[in-house]
Amino acid sequence: MTSATSAEMATAHRPLIGLTPTLLPPEPRDSYPGKSLAIVDQAMAERVVAAGGLPVLLPLLTADEDVLALADRLDGLLLTGGVDLDPSSWGSTDRRFPGQPERDRFELTLLTRVRARRRPVLGICRGHQLLNVAFGGTLIIDIPSDHAGAGLHRDAVRYDTIRHSVSLPEDSFLRNLLDVPTDRIEVNSVHHQAIRQLGDGLLASAWSDDGLIEAIEALSDAWTRGVQWHPEWNPHDPARDRLFHSFIAAAREHL
Repeated sequence: MTSATSAEMATAHRPLIGLTPTLLPPEPRDSYPGKSLAIVDQAMAERVVAAGGLPVLLPLLTADEDVLALADRLDGLLLTGGVDLDPSSWGSTDRRFPGQPERDRFELTLLTRVRARRRPVLGICRGHQLLNVAFGGTLIIDIPSDHAGAGLHRDAVRYDTIRHSVSLPEDSFLRNLLDVPTDRIEVNSVHHQAIRQLGDGLLASAWSDDGLIEAIEALSDAWTRGVQWHPEWNPHDPARDRLFHSFIAAAREHL
């Protein structure tokens, strides 16, 4: 029996991080026309690898026993971006912007099991919003029409080049994590929904100037954080590397 190589040993000590999928419905398209697709942004996977984790794209499963078995294999869960949550997922009857309830149900079931196992969770953009809903919070359906004095948070033409500042409360995880001399950082913005009522047990950890919650953390759970922006897209984002490294470090504690 041969001894393990250093590369094999290094791989064995890298936590397995589940990345939830963006769902593309069966529509006419050049590739895979009429097929349902589950995809992940490559930049997200690359950030997990760079921080020392092993990413795996999670297919959408519908049977609870399969979802729970999948969750039991994970050392950490990354709730990714994508289309809106469905308003029914937080009890709203507003149908102006229907989402994907099947994705919501899958992710909420995954999250329930991961939380019960006290494994770390990172929510990004849509994932930040889903975390809030999972903790009993609600969302603003449409920022431009439902939030007085709203700034620009999404534009189809400018897409991920829109940026704005967020303020960091003194004792927030981001303020402590970044160790910056100022209480403000600049982030990108690609969303038209946001947190309305903060979920039970969550703390707001960053705010936009127009009063929207831009980051959250769970007070009593294992390492559980959410940010409204996409740190994986911007190499100059001061939160990017430290956020992902903190997440993976928390996952490694359970190996």
